[in-house]
Amino acid sequence: MTVQAAKIIEQNIEDLSRKWLFAFCEPDTDDVRIGHQEVHSIITQILKALAAVLDNKDYLYLFQAHGAVFKKAKALGELRRAQGYELEEVLQEYIVLRKEVWSLMRHNLEQNDVDIFEIEERINFCLMSVLKATIESFHHGHACDLNKLAITDSLTGLFNRRQFDKIIQQEIYRANRYERPLTLALLDIDHFKMFNDVYGHQAGDIALEKIAGLIRQFLRVSDAAARYGGEEFAIVLPEANQEQAYRVCSRINRAVARKSILDAKAKSQLSVSIGLACYPDDAKDVTALVAAADSALYKAKNTGRNRVTCFIDSKEKISSGWFKRS
Repeated sequence: MTVQAAKIIEQNIEDLSRKWLFAFCEPDTDDVRIGHQEVHSIITQILKALAAVLDNKDYLYLFQAHGAVFKKAKALGELRRAQGYELEEVLQEYIVLRKEVWSLMRHNLEQNDVDIFEIEERINFCLMSVLKATIESFHHGHACDLNKLAITDSLTGLFNRRQFDKIIQQEIYRANRYERPLTLALLDIDHFKMFNDVYGHQAGDIALEKIAGLIRQFLRVSDAAARYGGEEFAIVLPEANQEQAYRVCSRINRAVARKSILDAKAKSQLSVSIGLACYPDDAKDVTALVAAADSALYKAKNTGRNRVTCFIDSKEKISSGWFKRS
């Protein structure tokens, strides 16, 4: 009977879970990966649910899509993926589990009065559900990775230029619809070419990563930062007027100036110049807003660097032809 099969699973949960967990490595070796205790816990819960289904088929709903065990199996797949396993390896674990379950059934079931077809139907349903959940979690994870690669800069982890173009368009639309302010800041690392020449391009990459990290520290959840190109960054600050954005950017400016990029002994400090422009005060569309922020940045670079400059402060100079981009 199925009740007998349930007891067999219950009595062997620990052994089954260990064989599932260590299908590709031996316990107490260097290949046991971080998070295996959490994986072991989920495997044990799945096997307990399998025993419950064998005892009473009313529990089959746990293994259906959106059921509690189905979700656990998806979480298991995500954990295995985070541990560095490939989908093929996890599928092999599933095969090991299936083989071990049926080996237990063959050796322990008493043949009299046993509905083997009912047992097989329930076990197959549960294990196929686990397999389906695992594949879904891997495919979802790969899709998320591809999406992240498509919208982020690989070095800094900030949004890339293409995603910035989408974000600024969306935020302009939102600011216009709800009649709320929006500020764009363009940030450029001062004397970055000289820094690269002195310390090397690898140090330059470290500098870009660290400055990107400092930018993130001072932003709200609603803000967005992107690597605009080379050593230039763009920061979109929705619901922020000039004064509010100026305070945020001043904090970033001071934090970068105080930061030792390489180590405390090396004189490897950098500074940044930042230009601000606000919508709708300084510009009426995306193109004009970017141009205004770029003009403010240009003034910051040409009046001493290591400062934050607002477009409104440079209007008079710009209109009189005070500077021209070379």
